[in-house]
Amino acid sequence: MRLRLFFLFFLFAFYTLSGQSIRINAPKSVQVGEAFQIAVEVDGADLDQLQLPDFTGFEVVGGPMRSSSVSIINGQMSKTSSLGYELMATKAGNFTIGSASVMIKGQKLTSKPITITVGGQSMSDPAVANADVFIRLEVSPKQNAYYVGQQIMVKYVVYYNQNIQFDDYLEEPAFEHFFVQPVDMKDNERSTVQINGKVFSKAVMSAKALFPQKEGAWNVGKLKGKFSIEDGVSGSGFFATRRYKPLVLESNELEIVVKQLPANPPASFSGAVGDYSFSAAADKQSLATNESLKLNIEIEGNGDHKLIQGPKLSLGKDLEVYDPNKIDEQIDYDQEYQYHKSVFQYFIVASNAGSYSIAPEFSYFDPVDGQYVTLTADSLRFDVVNARNTFQGADQDTPETPTQGLPSWAYGLMGAGLFGLIGGLIYLLWSRISQKAQHQPADLSRKNDKRIMPKSRPNKVPDTEIPDVSANNFYKKINDFIHNAIMTKLNDRDIPNTTPGIVDAIQQQKGEELGRQARFILIKCEEKRFFDNGNLEEREEIIKNTKDLLERL
Repeated sequence: MRLRLFFLFFLFAFYTLSGQSIRINAPKSVQVGEAFQIAVEVDGADLDQLQLPDFTGFEVVGGPMRSSSVSIINGQMSKTSSLGYELMATKAGNFTIGSASVMIKGQKLTSKPITITVGGQSMSDPAVANADVFIRLEVSPKQNAYYVGQQIMVKYVVYYNQNIQFDDYLEEPAFEHFFVQPVDMKDNERSTVQINGKVFSKAVMSAKALFPQKEGAWNVGKLKGKFSIEDGVSGSGFFATRRYKPLVLESNELEIVVKQLPANPPASFSGAVGDYSFSAAADKQSLATNESLKLNIEIEGNGDHKLIQGPKLSLGKDLEVYDPNKIDEQIDYDQEYQYHKSVFQYFIVASNAGSYSIAPEFSYFDPVDGQYVTLTADSLRFDVVNARNTFQGADQDTPETPTQGLPSWAYGLMGAGLFGLIGGLIYLLWSRISQKAQHQPADLSRKNDKRIMPKSRPNKVPDTEIPDVSANNFYKKINDFIHNAIMTKLNDRDIPNTTPGIVDAIQQQKGEELGRQARFILIKCEEKRFFDNGNLEEREEIIKNTKDLLERL
């Protein structure tokens, strides 16, 4: 009894806490004299019992700043509360900010500690020591050399200690030899910083994620912009207005050294360079032969997203896998790196019954450690049964007892006392009919079949031609067209309009290869009938594959 109560309490505690979490957000590296924001965020709870860590090594120059937000996703409401401070780095070194904690319904949630690296050089620049406004080109991470495909975050930052207005770009860098990904910034990442004893405000004018495409030493050019800077006040009192004078500013330039990746990458490496995570999930754990298993693989990291491909799966002769489709791609930015999440979807068909397991692999190059890393997803297990068992049901050779098939109203009469005699007569009559039916020859000719019951006809389908690519219910129409065309090609009007039925008919008359091609097309149609996004290119691909199949039949 106590064990049950403990188990129920554990489930309740897990359920109530599963929607709550706490974390600390702050940049991973800053410079001496630079001010930055740090925030403690709590999901699903208030900040009343929040315990903050010490900010040893930093000076608090602003805050606290409180905020909260509420979101509703798929009918589920979630709340996030945040408490932030503005800190300034006062000395160089690596500083660890400990864990924050909060009490929620008697349970203590604790965040992970974070480490911030403070650069030893003060943010001083002799060229701008006496300037009130200037632009600086900054890159992260700061390295002597980078690898091909590694993300380099480039920012053009304007520093100012009096009112300015940005008017226009006069010159922008070309970024030759780099793949450039624009960055969606929020509020231009405004903050304050101390340089040569003077406090400046700063804002990011432009940010780009650069991915070097080839080995070499490449120049990252300057940015030139036109500004208006405050120049006193005209008039007085109510009629006073600020005067501005034009100002042209340009940034510095940088040379970036790029080196090639090491030789002999793993077989599952497709070009990902950076920091990555990897997972896989299947939509079912059991299926029949000729049915498809849907496998989704999710890859998330900070490398060049256009180089990411769905991992190749080697599954053996009994499992057939079709080329993956990229069904989702999201790009996000955390003020330090741009991250992407790519989801690839595979369809897998088993030709034989049995138990199978899949353990996909993904490899990437880690530029920090300078080595290749291979990730293996958790093994996915599933069982496959013979498709015939799912369609034929019980063994057809099992003899029927005389009562099998008796109408339900006859059972009622048989059980009634006053109508027992009538029920008995009905039972004898029905048994006689059943026995006659059982003694009929099992192998009737097609001619006798037609006399006993009318010839079955396929559903009348208006789609005798390939439907237009923009037609409504396109995938249902193309599926019906394929069914009609296959019946005509194989001269068999009794083929059922199901994927296994059509595939079996093709394999029996035309072979395994064409059967696999048809199965691929029909599975695609089946999927898109319920999840059609109206993509015309995908529809044209289905039409192309359908025409190719029919030409080969």
